[in-house]
Amino acid sequence: MIARLDDKICIGSFPLYGQYGGAITVFNPQKEKVIENYGHIVRNHGIVSLVYESETDLVFGGSNIFGGGGARPIEKEARLFAWNPRKKKKVLEVISVHADVVAVSLEDSKGKVFGASVMSNTLFVFDQSCQKVIHKAKIPFGRPHQISLKMHRDGYIYLWFN
Repeated sequence: MIARLDDKICIGSFPLYGQYGGAITVFNPQKEKVIENYGHIVRNHGIVSLVYESETDLVFGGSNIFGGGGARPIEKEARLFAWNPRKKKKVLEVISVHADVVAVSLEDSKGKVFGASVMSNTLFVFDQSCQKVIHKAKIPFGRPHQISLKMHRDGYIYLWFN
């Protein structure tokens, strides 16, 4: 749940015990301090995955429906969202896979965001140019591991399972 942005790092988070709503925190490693914090990016959702998409200059994130420890979910479906780091606001929020509770992993490639979602164990592709999910495929084995979707230099995207 970390995305590099210029010389800073964006970090997604979960709320405190019994609370709802995660945040995006911007950390400056040179200064070794938090410089910005934006709460409740997706209402009542924790932030579980982030990726910077260079073609659009947006940070895409995946959410989950769970609050902090001890909190019962009050939402039904995870979201895919886009955060504009220059304007410091959310510019997009969609349901990537209906009935799923977590969008666990994201990776970018030329204006497209690839994601993996659980409970349905679905791989999806979101196209920023038309702002919709353009492909979904059921993963026939295992469950996607969190934060494991990666673009390799060979041009393929790899995803770990457990």
